[in-house]
Amino acid sequence: MKRIIYLVIMLVTCFACKSQQPKTVSKDKLCKVEYSNYGGMNGWEESFMITQENSSYHSIIRRTNTSAKELEKTPEDVWEKLESTLDIHLLEKIKSGESKRLYDGKDTKYKIVLCSGKEYSFINPQDSEEYQKMSEFFSTLLDSKNKILIKINNQKKLKP
Repeated sequence: MKRIIYLVIMLVTCFACKSQQPKTVSKDKLCKVEYSNYGGMNGWEESFMITQENSSYHSIIRRTNTSAKELEKTPEDVWEKLESTLDIHLLEKIKSGESKRLYDGKDTKYKIVLCSGKEYSFINPQDSEEYQKMSEFFSTLLDSKNKILIKINNQKKLKP
């Protein structure tokens, strides 16, 4: 009798623990997107990173040693739009373009990280057909960056 009670308690405990385990994350789930733009005569750099929790922006002009930073919570609708417009099959086919830094230009780099640990990275992909087909994804990313940039510029205007 004691063995049966012990067995029942063990089974109940085992099933209770199993039901409370976190659900596994899909391998193709988006975890992070990074955008950076750099180059030019002034040594200008800007970077933007977005995760489900936070969005961060940082820029610096090395020639004048001016910088700006901002960190804010990522709006749910922005993250959901990034996730829903992400197309892994197109992402795998995006090709990097030529560097423009050699001619005092700026290069743009994108890095998309999936929760599986897989990363996709490319520089100046704007002419890639696959990049253009994912325009909604990249537009959402750049719109989010621009909103933070507007916030930074408005804060500068308010400072005496």
